[in-house]
Amino acid sequence: MATAASTPPARAVALGCCLVAWMTPAVALADDKGEAERLFQEGRGLMLQKRFAEACPKIEQSQRLDPHVGTLLNLAACHEQVGRFAAAWVEYQQALTAARAEGQKDRERLALERIEVVEPRVPWLTLRVAQRPAIHGLSVTLDGASIPPAAWEKEMPVDPGEHLVSATAPSHKAWQVKVELRESEHKAVDVSALEAIEPAPPAPAHTDTPPAPVAPAVVPKQTVEKPPASPSRWSFEIGLFGGYLGASGGRVQPQVDPRSIALRDTNGADSDCSYAGCSYTLHDGNGGVVGVNLSGSYALSDTVRIGGRLLAGPRIGRGGGSLWAFGPTMTLQISDTVWTGVSALIGGGSASGYGEVAPPARYYQAGGGPYVMDSSYGDPALGAAVELGMILAKLPRGSVGVSVMPLFLRADNGTMWTVPLNVSYRF
Repeated sequence: MATAASTPPARAVALGCCLVAWMTPAVALADDKGEAERLFQEGRGLMLQKRFAEACPKIEQSQRLDPHVGTLLNLAACHEQVGRFAAAWVEYQQALTAARAEGQKDRERLALERIEVVEPRVPWLTLRVAQRPAIHGLSVTLDGASIPPAAWEKEMPVDPGEHLVSATAPSHKAWQVKVELRESEHKAVDVSALEAIEPAPPAPAHTDTPPAPVAPAVVPKQTVEKPPASPSRWSFEIGLFGGYLGASGGRVQPQVDPRSIALRDTNGADSDCSYAGCSYTLHDGNGGVVGVNLSGSYALSDTVRIGGRLLAGPRIGRGGGSLWAFGPTMTLQISDTVWTGVSALIGGGSASGYGEVAPPARYYQAGGGPYVMDSSYGDPALGAAVELGMILAKLPRGSVGVSVMPLFLRADNGTMWTVPLNVSYRF
């Protein structure tokens, strides 16, 4: 009876142990994520206080417990701030690979931008090993980390500062040298020939020889091949535009010689506009305009670009004329496909069409006409433009976009304005 009575509690204990064993990995995983989040928040807070030396270990431990692309980018930024440019460069490379794999375009672009900034500051070290492979068991280390033979004779990224290069081999004297590297420096170290050690005479049979010390295990340091050149920060745009063109005022002159415009005064005497000083008015100054839009810009960041723009084209419709303008521009990338921008412009324009001759008082036109008039705007004119655009298609070496770009040019003698639609190729 005693045995039967003890059975249910024993089964309960066994079942409880199984449940605890099943739940333990999940609980440990949740604890790791919670601890990783706590360390990340503490590290970010320290970075905001510019206490980077304290922040980096916390963010590094957070990434070790719960890896994320965002955490890795923050760790790279922290190492960049403390001058560990090689570590930052490797971490930005890892973040770039992870962001591409996860389809995170913004973080991929950020990683590329930071790689381009950091890479010129990374020191590179080459270990040239003279006795390769003459000495069996030759081992080369950098700051205590073993460098595999495949990395010998190749450039490796290292952080700025002092580093210790060592070489050892069985039955040879150890060799080491200190090397100092500054930002952007490329340096090579020749690992000198190791001096062989004469074998010691055998110990007497009765002598107890203590065992040789075991060398500590060293984790090989990962070497990273230099990546291909980062994309250029420069971009260029070529496009065609067309739109409505409006004009008011302007300096109007007839296409014919004013002396050929006959006048007669109230007394019946003949004269002309050159003598009397006529004024002129242009009809149909408004119309359309088509032309080319050229621009170049430089990326200050992943969202802001500065550059210059040129627009020029003929006036279409009755008569003729033209519009031209150029000046500095700044654009802001709102998203992957939408941008906006502003431009300061200097330029001018002209328009042609039929107009009226207005003789001064006591004169009237004796005949002729109608006359074709030319109107000019600006010497030069000043103005501005705003732009809102969207990418329609991304191509292997650029993108096709469309934008609307209202602009005006104002001079002492008149104003021109247009609302062109622009289709362009950016590369």
